[in-house]
Amino acid sequence: MKRLSIFAAAVALALGAVACMDTIIKEYGPENHVLLSVQTDSCRFQAESLDNVHDVTRWVWTNTGTTAVVHHLSFYHHGGSQLTILDANGDSILRRVPLEYALDDTTTAGAPGVWTVELQLFGGRGRVDISIVKLQ
Repeated sequence: MKRLSIFAAAVALALGAVACMDTIIKEYGPENHVLLSVQTDSCRFQAESLDNVHDVTRWVWTNTGTTAVVHHLSFYHHGGSQLTILDANGDSILRRVPLEYALDDTTTAGAPGVWTVELQLFGGRGRVDISIVKLQ
């Protein structure tokens, strides 16, 4: 009888652990409606219906200024993230962890020209909406 109780407890514990695990790791898919808009002096990245997304997105955009403002309208409630912006010389001018709703970041001064943006998501759930605009 004692062995049966121990076995039942072990099975219940194992099933509970499995139920809590995110077993399907995904990249962006059609259900995420990924949208990237890039223009001189501004860009915007959007993705929605994220469910355990592990992915990296990189893009370049031209900033004729030396600084930019990052507007966050994301609702990213699970997982990790990192937003990195490199200036035209490849110097890191913004590294933001995590994404937060209704937050504005300003980059440090960098070299004008073609800037690189990298967004990393680790187990993401929710939506991402980031706009980057040249600081006037």
